[in-house]
Amino acid sequence: MQKTIGGRQALFKEINRTLNHPRSDLLLPTEDRTCSKQEESHSLS
Repeated sequence: MQKTIGGRQALFKEINRTLNHPRSDLLLPTEDRTCSKQEESHSLS
């Protein structure tokens, strides 16, 4: 139970971070943006 709640809090934290900086990856070069997207998908799974 606690493990699921903790996982959801981490997921919401990721979502909130993305929503708080919606244009942040637009400031990065394409290669950096691709790398950060891959890292995010790894951390979610």
